[in-house]
Amino acid sequence: MPVEAREALPAEVVVKKKQVGTKDKDVDWYFNDIKRITAPVQQLFEDWSGLRPDEVKDHILKVRDEAWDVWPYPCIGMFFFLDLGISQLPLYPTVLQRLKNNEKILDLGCCFGQDVRKLVYDGAPAENVNGGELHGGFIDLGYKLFRDKHKLKSNFFQADIFDSSNEQLQALKGKMNIIYAGSFFHLWNWADQVTVACRLVELMTAEKDSVVLGRQAGNIHPGEIPHRIHKEGTMYQHDPSSWEKLWEEVGERTGTSWRVEATFSDQEATEQGKGFASADTRILLFAVYRNSPLAAPAAAGFNDVVSSPMGPAGSGIDSGNGNIDLFDASQDAGVEKKDD
Repeated sequence: MPVEAREALPAEVVVKKKQVGTKDKDVDWYFNDIKRITAPVQQLFEDWSGLRPDEVKDHILKVRDEAWDVWPYPCIGMFFFLDLGISQLPLYPTVLQRLKNNEKILDLGCCFGQDVRKLVYDGAPAENVNGGELHGGFIDLGYKLFRDKHKLKSNFFQADIFDSSNEQLQALKGKMNIIYAGSFFHLWNWADQVTVACRLVELMTAEKDSVVLGRQAGNIHPGEIPHRIHKEGTMYQHDPSSWEKLWEEVGERTGTSWRVEATFSDQEATEQGKGFASADTRILLFAVYRNSPLAAPAAAGFNDVVSSPMGPAGSGIDSGNGNIDLFDASQDAGVEKKDD
């Protein structure tokens, strides 16, 4: 059960003006320009995509605006996809090496597949890297953004994590060593997060140290908050303790055991999430490692978990103690707020 689930915050704390989901560009989470493109991003677009240095910015802006019309997530409007989030985290070299050793990764809610491209560019075998996204339009625009339809051999597929009949997800059952869930779990309430986590357990191998890693919106006062998109729903924001409790529940339901490492980033979420984050919102960074397999899994199989009407959106951690800095806040995407 959730730990001390607090009373839901009023909706105006989460979205002060317009509702997330509007395609209106006069919102705090739509930036007109990119203030700075980091060197790794610039290099990726020049070397991998074949763009000239002076073409990169305009190309990104053009495709970003097309993506806004697919679905106007804040991560699109605020250029969070330029973070190349998985590569910023200290476990990234370990993830890369594991993929080179023929392990498999799934990027859930992969958006354009930017982290997939970064992994492959840095030497991961493309066939070991998979990307799943609710909105197929983002996958198509990913090929346009990175101009690599002709050469990228990674597996992309459209899926709703709650859809137990999805053939692409079924095909991955028991095969993933690593699942990257960036800006993913925080989209749902506690019960639905448990459902999603149980689904991920089904996708992962039974080997020790199979890992779910990522980052998401957390809160120093964990609990349900009004949903940013579905007015009738809520979203659960965790602190490290509540996140560990959730995985204890997942373990009980699936007959598995997990070691949770989680911490808040030093970077306040309100620095990036203007307009939809409260003063208590933080960025939660995590790695959840599978312990030695237990005897027999419980009955919460891939087809047995209760489904939800709310599908996912499409946007590395050291294996040491949970207090280290898991997120390099200095490597921001360098974006500038739109003009008022």
